[in-house]
Amino acid sequence: MPTMLKERIVEPNSQKIIEGKTLLERAQTALNALRRKEASGERLVWKVMDA
Repeated sequence: MPTMLKERIVEPNSQKIIEGKTLLERAQTALNALRRKEASGERLVWKVMDA
């Protein structure tokens, strides 16, 4: 797989960072985006815990 990525045979999905004040708010925002089909070909990423 690393060789395929290096040779650009396979490309990873783009990422969309989901913002929000709480974990629940971020999760709801991500789920709503999925329901509205706004995340086609994208990976939704949100923080589970603040460091």
